[in-house]
Amino acid sequence: MKISVLYNILLKASPQCLDSCPEPLKNQDIARVSVAACATYACRGYQMFAATVADIEAALNPVTVTESELREQLPPEFTEFYDVFLLKEAERLPPHQSNDHEIKLLPGKTLPFGSLYGMSRDKLKVLKEWIKENLRKGFICPSSSPAVSPILFVKKPGGGL
Repeated sequence: MKISVLYNILLKASPQCLDSCPEPLKNQDIARVSVAACATYACRGYQMFAATVADIEAALNPVTVTESELREQLPPEFTEFYDVFLLKEAERLPPHQSNDHEIKLLPGKTLPFGSLYGMSRDKLKVLKEWIKENLRKGFICPSSSPAVSPILFVKKPGGGL
């Protein structure tokens, strides 16, 4: 089976397909093509995929599994660790321990002042949502420190932050 990326497909598409291509997609390497073009690619051994709006909505909707369904789906060797797989447990931190991490300042020293560095609107939105969610879960707590923590954004393979 041959799997290949179809590049410059807009150059290969017929003019009527290009005219009907939505504006945001015109600068992308995707386009609507005729059934005949799809058949040609299929005959050449390319793997073809189709997606519907219903497929996309189903993929985007969160899957909810009841606790009894979860118990049934777990392999027997994991049943003793059942509570590890529960969402409500995953959204809680373990209790504090005697070996929790702590940063001790040197006597008489103060933290350096640091302001938030410039970020795009998209990064600020993602950061705000992350902070709100992790405050809600109790993973982080509000700080009155004059120092800031560095924040690194890593792009996801499919785009986005």
